[in-house]
Amino acid sequence: MRCYLHILDGGDIIRDPTGAEFVSLEAVMTEAIQSVRDLLAEAVRKGEPLDGRIMLVEDETGHILFRLPFRDGIVW
Repeated sequence: MRCYLHILDGGDIIRDPTGAEFVSLEAVMTEAIQSVRDLLAEAVRKGEPLDGRIMLVEDETGHILFRLPFRDGIVW
């Protein structure tokens, strides 16, 4: 399945234009959590705010599979 990992930052959406192929929903979740953690680490290094962003995981039909608030990536 092809999924897209978009970022909702306030009222702006940073779209994943290409997406990636995943073998299962579990694989998508694992990638989303790791991506959020990587983005949080980058925000810490830059001194940027850590909260308020959400990863939107969308399938190839445009259906949002799940939302992952960045703050949940810390404790997941």
